[in-house]
Amino acid sequence: MSELDVPEQGGAAGEPPDAPTAQLMGGLGLFAGRVGAAGLLFAANLFLARALGPAEFGRYALSLSILTFVALFLDLGHFSSGARLLTQLDNHGERARGLIGTLLAGTALVSGAFVLVVVGLSFLVDRVFDEDIGGILRGTIFLAPAVIFPLLMEQVLKALDRSRQLALWNLGSRVIFLATVVALSINERLDALTATSAYLVGTVAATVLAIPSLHPRFAGWRAQYAELRAEHDRFGRPLYAGRLANLASYRTDVWFLAYFRDASAVGQYTLAMSFANLIAFYSQSLATTAFRQLAREQMVPRRLIRANLLGIVALGVLATIVGETIVLLFLGPAYAPVGWIIPLSVIAIALQGSYQPYNSWLLANGFGAELRSFLVVVAAINLAANALLIPLTGALGAAVASCFGMGAYLLMARRTVTRLVSART
Repeated sequence: MSELDVPEQGGAAGEPPDAPTAQLMGGLGLFAGRVGAAGLLFAANLFLARALGPAEFGRYALSLSILTFVALFLDLGHFSSGARLLTQLDNHGERARGLIGTLLAGTALVSGAFVLVVVGLSFLVDRVFDEDIGGILRGTIFLAPAVIFPLLMEQVLKALDRSRQLALWNLGSRVIFLATVVALSINERLDALTATSAYLVGTVAATVLAIPSLHPRFAGWRAQYAELRAEHDRFGRPLYAGRLANLASYRTDVWFLAYFRDASAVGQYTLAMSFANLIAFYSQSLATTAFRQLAREQMVPRRLIRANLLGIVALGVLATIVGETIVLLFLGPAYAPVGWIIPLSVIAIALQGSYQPYNSWLLANGFGAELRSFLVVVAAINLAANALLIPLTGALGAAVASCFGMGAYLLMARRTVTRLVSART
């Protein structure tokens, strides 16, 4: 660790005078890239939904959900801790490069553990579900760590304020995914297993291409790990403890649907939520671009909140109209229940998008313990709503439960930020 690299003071080097405008433009640029990526992912999923049918598409969706669910538990809060440290360092300094190298090495170790966990879990899944999901998990085991690296790339690139590179990374992975799906279809090899493999291949390829541009440095990793561990003890571990309960409950929607209904219900619910994801991409793009600057803000900028809400309303209307039209004219009667779920999914994702600025401010300013305190409550609300509504009304109930969970998160995040800002002033 070089003593010449010191945390930045004040604004980031080269930051334009009108930082909020720059953040908005950067957020729109990242959003444009993510829209392209989301469009490709959406096209691939629509193609898969029609080609595979509700049951096989549901097996694909459930398999990916299980992989991402397990991956979210294994970073232990280190990725968030690393991103928090990177916001305080010179983007091109030796300490930043060393920290990135340490995070990459740690992610490789986590990937090995992930493979072992998924293999063991696959046999348990076979006992719980009747859809041969375990076979898909074992069949994609060597590609499965691909779901971990996006968690790292998102945190690192937003902390380095590289919104354009993050957009290109997302876009590249979706281009490869769609191209692979089309190639499999042409060769009549498309099923739930190969579709899951195609998704993972796209992520692996894009990540391998992106890593060299981060210029990681692996020498002196012990010093970097000591710094990371100290930040993890202070910030990452409390945040992870809260997220653990929240994520466990949030992902129960798909698990409950698969258990109480079937893979078709999972596919219909997943497809309905995908129509609304454009809203989440917009809000996350604004929050990601502002992340580095939010670490220096005393409160969440009102301009950021207004821009976020305006985009959410416009995109919510668009998502509802487009979604209902596609279900009616393209997907056909097999996916008719999706039309009832889309409005609720739009409301749920709109609520999720609304809390992104508050969430990013809390993360950027190191309020992990404060996040943990209300994430446990949100988790309990989410779990209770899923357990009550999904057995009764299936995918429709899962969408309603998501509205309750996202709404609770928004109210508590906003209240927590307001309390902390008042304590500062």
